[in-house]
Amino acid sequence: MPAAADGQVLAKAQSQSGQESRPLLPAISPSPSGQPGQPHSVTAGIAERVGGTFDVTSASGGNHAEIASTVTGPAGRIFVKAASGELSVRSLRYELATTRAIDRHPPAVLWQFESDGWLVVGTEHLAGPHPDL
Repeated sequence: MPAAADGQVLAKAQSQSGQESRPLLPAISPSPSGQPGQPHSVTAGIAERVGGTFDVTSASGGNHAEIASTVTGPAGRIFVKAASGELSVRSLRYELATTRAIDRHPPAVLWQFESDGWLVVGTEHLAGPHPDL
């Protein structure tokens, strides 16, 4: 997927059913729940880490963060969670610490960053259903 003429990174959103929805622009865009989306700095930070433009497929469930999606870019598929609310960020920090503490079991944490009040975590993408805990 090409970058916009002004150099901004564009991400294409896709539903679980595989039907494409509106593009997610790097600026604030509405999420499926109608809440404001991620700021440009979050989208740009993800693009830097996945090697450029990327496609997004939202996770069907099991998420406590504002964003839980499979991101596919030139570097391959990565599972990305991002949170901005106080409780969501705290929960994602706990999940990040737990995942790192049991590092011999997948998924591996590939990267993390914070930007404009958002915590963003990229992990190894694992195909399959969400675990029933």
